Amino acid sequence: MLLAKRFNRSNITDISLYHDDKIIRISASLSGAYKASQTVLQLEFTGKTTNAIILESDEIVLEALRHVDAQTSYRIVKVGSELLAPPPLPFTPKEYPLSDVEAFMYETCEEEEQQRLSRIKKQKLLLLQKKMQKLEKHLNQLGDEVILGEEVTQLQHYGNLVLSNLHRIKPYMK
Repeated sequence: MLLAKRFNRSNITDISLYHDDKIIRISASLSGAYKASQTVLQLEFTGKTTNAIILESDEIVLEALRHVDAQTSYRIVKVGSELLAPPPLPFTPKEYPLSDVEAFMYETCEEEEQQRLSRIKKQKLLLLQKKMQKLEKHLNQLGDEVILGEEVTQLQHYGNLVLSNLHRIKPYMK
């Protein structure tokens, strides 16, 4: 409810990374009849402490997805309390300079598609090889074609004899 109240019909004033960490801050301004209110939506993607927090402009917590008390963490996330800054990063993030982001994205997408295509090809080839082995096994189990043809002719003759003398055969007779 608070998210809808504070962010419906509001203008986004700023989107930034908080302390170059995995925290995105979206600042919004909602102009009312008498005054404008500043609200911050802080999205934290920091492992097990992932959270979404709605803050006033003076860092007071209005609402949070997960409420954290003093027993669980040093950083209390409770309605009405001030939000402390997260601990500093234990590492320095590396920057990867890209001259053309769009070309990099197309190149990465093309590589992933090629990898996926090669996996599918391997899978289908293995499936076809298994089917071929199974069919070869069945083919090897078959007898000689000439002998099988003679057997078919003989069994057809027996069948015709049985059908022509069907009136003489009593029920359940061998």
